[in-house]
Amino acid sequence: EQTELVIARWPELDSYEAPHPMFAAVAGLVDGTRSAKDIAAVMVERFGLPSEAALGGVRTCLLEMWRAARSDERTAP
Repeated sequence: EQTELVIARWPELDSYEAPHPMFAAVAGLVDGTRSAKDIAAVMVERFGLPSEAALGGVRTCLLEMWRAARSDERTAP
């Protein structure tokens, strides 16, 4: 797993409609300087996410946000 690679901020995040506050928080932390591991650490510190679940939760959020962006891209006129 490459949890220490920096996650680039993709343009669709600016218009992303988060289905849950956790997704919104993760989207807001994707800034082009943080890795999934960094974002997970912030989620633990700021929001009290259990440390043993944080990285998996962040990775799930990122994957779903990426899928949503790709889905929107395919359905755009």
